[in-house]
Amino acid sequence: MAIDLLPWELRVGDVVPFDDHIGRPITDIHAVGPGHRARRLILAGLPPLTTRRKLRIYRATQRLSA
Repeated sequence: MAIDLLPWELRVGDVVPFDDHIGRPITDIHAVGPGHRARRLILAGLPPLTTRRKLRIYRATQRLSA
């Protein structure tokens, strides 16, 4: 499911889509910047990415059985 999240709502395992149509999972997250509101994301196969704004990611969802 695609959702827009603020940097502090991201989780390890979320998948970030890129222009080459390949999604890369977040393997590590570090808080950076004033107030630690920005996040440096470590992605599989790419240099670190720093984000301060909403980011569209894909997150696996699980349904609960009754």
